[in-house]
Amino acid sequence: MTDIVVVIQKSSSQSEIWTRLLRSQGLVVIQESPEVNLRKLLQEASEAHQILPKLIIVEMSIEKLNPYEFCRWTHQNHPDLKVILTAQERIQVSEIEQRWAKNQGAYQLLPGFDYGHLPLSLTQGMELVMLALDKTDWEPASLVPLVEELTAEFGNNGEEKTFLQASEDVAEETALSSETTETHQESVAASSSHKRRGLKVKPKVKRFRGLPY
Repeated sequence: MTDIVVVIQKSSSQSEIWTRLLRSQGLVVIQESPEVNLRKLLQEASEAHQILPKLIIVEMSIEKLNPYEFCRWTHQNHPDLKVILTAQERIQVSEIEQRWAKNQGAYQLLPGFDYGHLPLSLTQGMELVMLALDKTDWEPASLVPLVEELTAEFGNNGEEKTFLQASEDVAEETALSSETTETHQESVAASSSHKRRGLKVKPKVKRFRGLPY
């Protein structure tokens, strides 16, 4: 019987990448909207005696989802169903965060695909999925053509920054700009004060080591 994997992502590109990766290995993929009520979906499928998915790959920042509460509920009510949480705006998550996610019932917590290092990111993600599905006989080499295709479409060789990296850079530049502005304002204020008191303001001269000053 073919395994069913449900994919729920906020990012259309992340969703498409997951879907194409999974289907390349013969898995049945169901893409659901971020608006879906996952618990209700599983309850209705179970009551109707429908085949349940073996794995759910869901973005943890979805607004209407409490990811850890859902993982605890799933672990208690559908112990054979595994949940992989993703953090799409990050390219790295700590081991502490991953341990916490596992303690809450998740199979694993993954960062989003790193578009700057897409081949490695794709391979690692797929290896985890196949391990979760107990498919130890799959051939990673079979991914090569698709990985090359996806890299050509979505990869940027590190030239484009992730949302989080860009946000951090903007914050850093803003802080530096504010610091420079404050320093300039203090200098102007001190100069004005000296002038009011009739004092001469000496320009600051940079001194370099080794020069005869």
